Amino acid sequence: MKGMRIRPITALVAGVVLLAAVSASADQVVEDNVIVNGSMCVGFDCVNNEAFDTGELLRLKENNLRILFYDTSNSPGFPTNDWRIVINDTMKGGESYFAVEDVDGGKVPFTLEAGAPENALVVDASGRVGLGTASPSARLHVQGDAYVAGNLELGSSRAYKTDIRPVEAKEALEAVQGLCPVRYRYRTDPSEETLGFIAEDVPDLVAVADRKGLSPMDIVAVLTRVVQQQQTDFNRRISELQRQVELQRRQLDELRRRPESR
Repeated sequence: MKGMRIRPITALVAGVVLLAAVSASADQVVEDNVIVNGSMCVGFDCVNNEAFDTGELLRLKENNLRILFYDTSNSPGFPTNDWRIVINDTMKGGESYFAVEDVDGGKVPFTLEAGAPENALVVDASGRVGLGTASPSARLHVQGDAYVAGNLELGSSRAYKTDIRPVEAKEALEAVQGLCPVRYRYRTDPSEETLGFIAEDVPDLVAVADRKGLSPMDIVAVLTRVVQQQQTDFNRRISELQRQVELQRRQLDELRRRPESR
C-alpha cells in the first residue's frame, strides 16, 4: 500500500481543527502568566463580540454568579478559611443582593440588598463610618434612627479620662432649671413624635462643642447630682423634724411628771 502524502498547509489546518475539538471539552492549563490587553467576559452567557461598557475590564455573565476564594494552605498554623462572593439567590422569587459568605463557617456576615438607599454605608478617608450620610462627622454617624437589641455601653473607665472633677450641686441645679423639654418630630421621620431638648438651647454645662447633638450621660449626670442634693436636704430636714419631735416628747413627759396644781 502506498503512503499518503499531506501537504503542509493541509496538515496545519487539520491540527488546528483537532486541537479545537479537544479544547471544546477539556480543561486548559496555562503554565505561564496570562495578559489580556482588553476586556474579558467569563460565563456561559458570554457571546462573540461582547459589547463592553467603557472602562469595563471584567464581566461575569450567567444566571448563577459565585466567586470562590479557595485557600489550599495545609501547613500547621496557617489560615485556611474559604470565602465566597454571592450574587443573588438562584431560585424563583429569591432576593437580589451582594453578599460575602464564610464558606467554612457556613455563615453570611455581610449582605447588601438591591435597592439599598444612597450612602447606606460610607467609610471616609479618616475611617469614620456613615450610615445614611456621605459626610460622617464622628467615628460612627447614623443619619436616622438607631435600634439596639441589647446593651449599649459607653466607655467610662477612669483610664479613659483626665481632669476629673465633681459636679457642684449649685451648677447642676442651674443646668436642670435651664433645660426646656420640648415635643418635636425629626425631619427624617416626621411620622413619630419625640420628647427631648434642643441642642442649641441647653445650658453650657451639658452642651457639646458644635451644639448639634447632646450627650445623654451629661443630662444623667446633672440630674443625678440634683437628686443626690435633694436627698441630702431631705434627710437633713427629716433629722431636724425628728429632733424637734423628740424635744416636744420630752417636754410633754416633763409636764406629765409635774404634780397637779390645786
